[in-house]
Amino acid sequence: MSARYGAHDLGFVESCATSHAPVRLTVDDRFDRRELLLHLGDVLEAASGVAKIDRPDEPVSRVALSDSSLQAFPFLRNVATTVLAKDFPQRVASAYGHWPRALLDAELDHAALALPVRRELFDRGADGWDAYVGYMRQKVVWFGVELPDTSTSDTKTVGPSTPAPVQERSPLGKTGWPWTPLG
Repeated sequence: MSARYGAHDLGFVESCATSHAPVRLTVDDRFDRRELLLHLGDVLEAASGVAKIDRPDEPVSRVALSDSSLQAFPFLRNVATTVLAKDFPQRVASAYGHWPRALLDAELDHAALALPVRRELFDRGADGWDAYVGYMRQKVVWFGVELPDTSTSDTKTVGPSTPAPVQERSPLGKTGWPWTPLG
């Protein structure tokens, strides 16, 4: 159990004495959602900062190392060297554009959050991706874990191009995270 979760944040489904069903632990992921939303804000701020720097044909990772205004965003140093400053804002939009909707889904799709980021910003660069995952896992322990290998899976089917399922709105209003209707 992570130290960041208190006993009140965990829900337990206990097995009945007459049942041999395993005990299942469900973690309240609202803190992970918050951390991912905060990271999204940092990424958008970083993209804005990169766009303001007049070095469009330099790799983002090099610009991040040499420009003091980008030092607050250590994840930029891990972006693939093939990602140029002029392309970075569009790549960020493609990698993270679906996050707000995905973070409101009842169940977080971990792969759908991570795969577009890996595809758009790391170009299968294992070292940069591993460093980014290490950075992200300081706050969200499951980020980037157990992803399919990009050489054997079609990551284009996961992420921004995949439409979110339409969910019926609750006539009773917002009843709780993620605002599921009562009854």
